[in-house]
Amino acid sequence: MKRTKSFGTRLFLFLITIMVIVTWVIWCPLCIKDTADIKDAAEPLTKAESKFVGTWVLDDIGYIDYSDTSQKIFKYPSDSSTFDSLCKQYLNKTKIIFYDYKNEGEIAGILHVSGESNIFSWHGWNLDENVPRIDFVKKFKLLSYSSKTDNTSSVTISYAVIMDDGELYISPTTYMKYIFKKQ
Repeated sequence: MKRTKSFGTRLFLFLITIMVIVTWVIWCPLCIKDTADIKDAAEPLTKAESKFVGTWVLDDIGYIDYSDTSQKIFKYPSDSSTFDSLCKQYLNKTKIIFYDYKNEGEIAGILHVSGESNIFSWHGWNLDENVPRIDFVKKFKLLSYSSKTDNTSSVTISYAVIMDDGELYISPTTYMKYIFKKQ
């Protein structure tokens, strides 16, 4: 009796396994075809948008204080523990990835900051090919420093540019720059 029960259980498991394999063989090619169709339907990126594609790592943070008669430029390390704390939180721990496929005019991307990830979308801004610019559609936030209050605040980032030096610049305010190098 025990032998019959064991055989029945094995037969049942064998039939379930066969059904799973048959289902996978039938449906898998359809899944691959759908993925290929999506890639084929993707819109081409402009020359300017293509310059952004890839992984960029935060290399430098700068702040210019115009409140005094002489401009004071903050770089890490500085005389502000608040600014230095922001730099320690972001430098070499922040990367932004711009993907290479466009759907309905928007391109996806992801920002990694100290273990947290934010998905965003972006599109090119083609008015000036000499200074490629993109606008963020689904935006993200970064910290901004103020020398007047010696504090940081969260600011929504709306655009990025690639300057003549080949680096990516993101400005949370007119006084502050995040500078990324392509990896």
